[in-house]
Amino acid sequence: MLTLTADEIEAALRTAGWHDASFPALTITFQCPLRIPDDGRTDQRPAGLGAFPLRSVDDFPATAPASWLQRGGVVMPMDQSEALWISFSARYPCAVKIAAGKINAVSGAAWAAELPSEPQDDAVVPRPAVARWILLRRG
Repeated sequence: MLTLTADEIEAALRTAGWHDASFPALTITFQCPLRIPDDGRTDQRPAGLGAFPLRSVDDFPATAPASWLQRGGVVMPMDQSEALWISFSARYPCAVKIAAGKINAVSGAAWAAELPSEPQDDAVVPRPAVARWILLRRG
């Protein structure tokens, strides 16, 4: 399986009788919240102003840094003082690692792609007893 492309894996699952509704899909959205007070209190999930748009780096060949264009990926327009919350949903349990600036947002340690058992530095989606959102604020 490690040498198969995503299309080849999907074709194999369809051949085995799987259909779209049974694929283990993970959905992640980046939501723009209303401004919340910086008073040290823990608040309920902030109200959202809608999802931040994600655009392909390839859409900006004249302005994106060459290293971004070579690596590929997506960009999200966000002001330095804006906050965001991340919403997760899945049809199958998934482990998600979250980082900002190559720093793990759960543990505060340097980014590593592995999933260590101790200490746990990932979020599990879905996890019914835990809210599936994380608030990040820059600046």
